[in-house]
Amino acid sequence: MKNKITILFVTILIFACGNENDPQEEFELQPPTINITSPENDATFNFGDEIIFQGIINDMEDVDSELELIISSDIQENLTTDISTSNNSFSLTINNLMEGVHILTITVIDSDQMQDSEDITVSILPIVNPVINQVGDKITIDARHITTSFDGNTIAILENVNGAVNVKTYFFQDSTWTTNTSNDINNPDMGAWGTNSSLIMSNDGNFLAVGSSNRNFNSPDPSLMGIGIVRVYENVNNQWIQVGEDLKTGNEIDDFGKSSRGNGTDLSADGSIIAIGAPNFYGSGNFDDDFGLVRVFKNNGGVWEQMGSDIIGDINTAVGSGVSLSQDGLTMAVGASSYQNGTGQITIYKFQNNDWIQMGNKINGEAENDVLGATLSLSANGNRLAISTTTAGRTMGYVKVFENINDNWLQLGETVRSNGNIFNLGIRITLSSNGSVLATSSNGAILIYRVTDSSIDKLDIEIVNTPDSISEMNLSSDGTRLIVENTSEVIVYDIGEFTLSN
Repeated sequence: MKNKITILFVTILIFACGNENDPQEEFELQPPTINITSPENDATFNFGDEIIFQGIINDMEDVDSELELIISSDIQENLTTDISTSNNSFSLTINNLMEGVHILTITVIDSDQMQDSEDITVSILPIVNPVINQVGDKITIDARHITTSFDGNTIAILENVNGAVNVKTYFFQDSTWTTNTSNDINNPDMGAWGTNSSLIMSNDGNFLAVGSSNRNFNSPDPSLMGIGIVRVYENVNNQWIQVGEDLKTGNEIDDFGKSSRGNGTDLSADGSIIAIGAPNFYGSGNFDDDFGLVRVFKNNGGVWEQMGSDIIGDINTAVGSGVSLSQDGLTMAVGASSYQNGTGQITIYKFQNNDWIQMGNKINGEAENDVLGATLSLSANGNRLAISTTTAGRTMGYVKVFENINDNWLQLGETVRSNGNIFNLGIRITLSSNGSVLATSSNGAILIYRVTDSSIDKLDIEIVNTPDSISEMNLSSDGTRLIVENTSEVIVYDIGEFTLSN
């Protein structure tokens, strides 16, 4: 399959000090030229790598000329490319080359069908046996939520301290995980710490959002006064300092700030935008109506200002049970896990004209009680979405990945389903920033997958333990580190190195 782009070159001829009667010189048409400057010929890449070809194109004709760039492989059709030009330079990105040795031909053609080509050979190595290594010592802690910076060198853990919200931060230095109690976040006023709480860190590790859906305001019956709040902190000289005021809806028992499956709140990469769900939001209706709500805020000089309108669901849809933001915070996936008797539904929004506008089609669960939408993860550019559900077929669960193609969300590869030995596949799910690595947990196991444009392939990385021993999991955004909570201890694994075939 050939991919091409049309480029327009305009050449202006200026004759200085000439006589209009002077004979005009006849120019012989010349073919355009192309020169690939990088990478070097016979370069080797790993399967799934993004490869950028750069070079120079020239056209020597003295008339307006339209140039086409075409790339083809001798062993593969349907190349996915992104071509950009600047003056006479071009940059061509390919991210779906299959395993094997490719002879790639890049051709430039002008409007007279004159052309020039250059071949470059690249080898794509298949993944055979991934290597997983523990990073540092185990961290002994009773964790309920785990979040990490982009590279996995900073992790924050929400732990149980006398039933209140408490967060410890660990830094990987000199092959050791270190922490300082002076950097802890202690919120005894934030109520229950378990599934009623939430925790998310920005990519650079400088911002941290901590939530609880069960803050109590001096009520004689605390169970009836669960008002959710979220606080955002900035790391200033190794101290967490709160940014702005508490974020809240003011409604009781609407689960604002809750993150039972790890997706109740999310931050943009730089921590300047936060999305928060309240799946049991009932507005002015009855407690059991569960319309659900999502509210997004932007940090403006230390003041949190709402971005766009509230996203409110229909009755008994539980909108906001899961939220996930793109890197810039302008694309957002929102789950409604109670839609149609628990079938579940996911809607993707784009922030345009100061409001949240639906982007493409909605994604529905397969059957009642799938509870789709409680667990979901967007890639950095907002064009790839991983979703999961644990309750299909009672205990099996499934995982799917979708790509935004021409404003339509289309499934990539096959649905990943339990093989019968693993139950509740998809309790947690995390997609790497570039959308190529997917981690998902189940009762007692964590599985890693490589995602391409056409398939979801399980890697030979599997962390297995006794049933129900693994409750929390997170994947660093660069896809190299996996953080796991296992029986009152947190273990960090390096999954960034792979053994490749020759």
